[in-house]
Amino acid sequence: MGFKTRTKKKKMMLKVLPLLFVFFIFINTFVPIASAENSPPTLSKGTVTPRIGRPNIDYLFTLTYTDIDNDTPSSVKVFIDQLDYEMEELDPTDINYTDGKEYFFEKVLEEGTYTIYYSADDGNGNEENTNSFSLSVTWDVGHYDIIHFIEDEVIPGIMLLMAIIFVMLIIFIVISVFMVLQMRKIAKGLEGKEEAKEEGKEEIKEEEM
Repeated sequence: MGFKTRTKKKKMMLKVLPLLFVFFIFINTFVPIASAENSPPTLSKGTVTPRIGRPNIDYLFTLTYTDIDNDTPSSVKVFIDQLDYEMEELDPTDINYTDGKEYFFEKVLEEGTYTIYYSADDGNGNEENTNSFSLSVTWDVGHYDIIHFIEDEVIPGIMLLMAIIFVMLIIFIVISVFMVLQMRKIAKGLEGKEEAKEEGKEEIKEEEM
């Protein structure tokens, strides 16, 4: 009986060993890939425009999200005095996160000093935060207000005026060329009529003679 039992155990071991071998290969081949360490994202170029400005205007918050694993973020946020706001994709068609993808958020701010920082989650539990910085929104911004006024109002206004003048100049040139061509056609037509009249008169004189 003991001999038969040992034989059965050996047969069972021979059946189990291949299964254990396959299981071992599977664990070493696939599990490390699935459980490989996922790198956290990198957050850069977290800025706000303007940095110092007057109240009740739009402030533009921008951030670049980069992930070497090309993980799509589950959230990209800007925190303004601990209140979080979801940022939007600048280019929704861009699905390559390895070279950096830009996000933005716009908000009108009232007078005050705000603490700003950015945060993003790569969807795999890796959350990154930027260092915080201060944003001053005040009516008393001195020369900064003048600079921002020139940058935000004067320069765009001048550029718009120059664009309008350029377009009007192009239109004027096109109309002028068209008018000149039309006048030439009319002049040629009149010359042709005069020549026809002269030829008709000469033919009549020749017939009378």
